[in-house]
Amino acid sequence: MRYRTAQFSRAGRKVHNQDRLLYWQSDNHILLAIADGMGGEEDGASASRIAVESVDRLSQGRWPIDLPAAFKEAQKQLVNFAHQHHIARMGSTLTACTIEDGALSVAHVGDTRLYLLENSTLHPLTKDQTELQAQLDAGILSAEEAASYPSNVLLSALTNFSPYTLYQLERKVVKGDRLLLMSDGAYELITEVEMTACLMQKSALEAGVDEIRRLIESRNIHDDYSLLACELY
Repeated sequence: MRYRTAQFSRAGRKVHNQDRLLYWQSDNHILLAIADGMGGEEDGASASRIAVESVDRLSQGRWPIDLPAAFKEAQKQLVNFAHQHHIARMGSTLTACTIEDGALSVAHVGDTRLYLLENSTLHPLTKDQTELQAQLDAGILSAEEAASYPSNVLLSALTNFSPYTLYQLERKVVKGDRLLLMSDGAYELITEVEMTACLMQKSALEAGVDEIRRLIESRNIHDDYSLLACELY
């Protein structure tokens, strides 16, 4: 199986882009990751960089990649960095996945997202670890009430001050499937129906991703927005 990728990552209203993307591929396997930093602009950018670099380091010469170990190492490095630079609170979301011989492995903390476009249907493969999502799951909020509820209150993230909850998933993927990793600054400005339409209307992955970017940029951007897409063929 082979892979093609397309991506964008742009700063929103800040000088420093706190999103970070990672992809690495070789022969029959690929690693993809996205992180969204928390804290001051520079601290958040450092946090997301540390998160993806920790995953990247564990991937070098080692397969299969131990994603839970990479997340554990990322938090360790965040704690060390914060201590060395006297930072009280910093952190990052992180969503990472690997594919080898049609086997998809996912690890996820926070509210970056992974979607699977299978045939013409878009499936969320992760769930936001946010207060909003917890309220929805508990039936406390209706869909109408959720529209005006703060969406950025994280219940789990890689930080220097609290533990995290790791979500994991394994499933099969096949040729023709497309994976989308997105930061909240991207998916909050576009619906799943619109994302599906952009990708289905364009036969080339890069053209579909570019169409998603243009649609996002036609709206009121308030955060960094990033997308990393992968097509199996």
